[in-house]
Amino acid sequence: MFGGGASADAAPASSPFMAAASSSNGIGDDEPAPLKEWKAERAQLISSLEAEAKATKTANAARAKEELAEFVAERTKVIGGTAKANRDAEEAGRENRENTVQPGEEWVRVNDLVDFSRKASSDVSRMRSLYISLKSNPPPAAALA
Repeated sequence: MFGGGASADAAPASSPFMAAASSSNGIGDDEPAPLKEWKAERAQLISSLEAEAKATKTANAARAKEELAEFVAERTKVIGGTAKANRDAEEAGRENRENTVQPGEEWVRVNDLVDFSRKASSDVSRMRSLYISLKSNPPPAAALA
């Protein structure tokens, strides 16, 4: 017990209990041949399905990478185009602001700055009609001074 011998808990390998336990786990040779064939076929089917699923997963991951790369390229192109359009519009607006306004053309510039096509949350039809009438019939320059 206290020496280097086997412990009292461990049963010898030739124990009848171990033999019964090893045969009851379903791995023993006492299974019928059709059951063995079915298990072998089932194991082969499961392994082929796992291999197919792994191949599909790999293909889907590769396709997703390609689509993501295409999306990023297209998005970068769109953002670049939008940024260029914004820079051009800003430059045109800056040039428009820097130009001196000729007397009598003030309302033309105001009408250029106001977006009349947008729907407002409140009724601005009177203001809109006033701006348009001032654009077509500006007041005399002496009246403004």
